[in-house]
Amino acid sequence: MGTICERMADGECLRSICRDDTKPAKSTVLAWLADDDKAAFRTKYAQAREIQADGFVDEMVDDGTNDWTERTSGNPMG
Repeated sequence: MGTICERMADGECLRSICRDDTKPAKSTVLAWLADDDKAAFRTKYAQAREIQADGFVDEMVDDGTNDWTERTSGNPMG
């Protein structure tokens, strides 16, 4: 279960992770999320989704103009 959350936090989608032969089906993961006995997984999953969303926002905001070397146009003094 932990590697699912780690891979999601790294930006991989659940569908892609669950296509891996060593991982459970997406329907199984969704069942775990609904299972009260798997509350710890649900917490880790939610944290991984938050980290994943932060990464997606960073990618949307960073259109390449946020690179320091581009902003300074080669001038180290800015």
